[in-house]
Amino acid sequence: MLSGPVTVGHDDLKGLPDARALWEPAREALRQFDKGESRYAFTENGWRIDARPVRAFAEECVKCHGRTSIQVTPDNTITIIRSGDDNGLRVGDPVGAMLYVYKRKK
Repeated sequence: MLSGPVTVGHDDLKGLPDARALWEPAREALRQFDKGESRYAFTENGWRIDARPVRAFAEECVKCHGRTSIQVTPDNTITIIRSGDDNGLRVGDPVGAMLYVYKRKK
């Protein structure tokens, strides 16, 4: 799931990319983090986005994140599914991404 934004600087930012536009690039960022990368950068609608991993720092993190999947239907309904299955996440593994979205002043 994507949440936010939390703004630093101006609160009246206009034209930020919406969650749907960021969904696939954020998933790609997580794939890159699984391969050992420490950041993943991309652009969307003129904005530069720098993704950094959020890592599980305790067993409590993987207990929740390790048993959660997200289903998105064609009408953009999002369902969080929790199961008892262990998907192999361990402390230190990336469980999310922090997206830093910015533009340079002209």
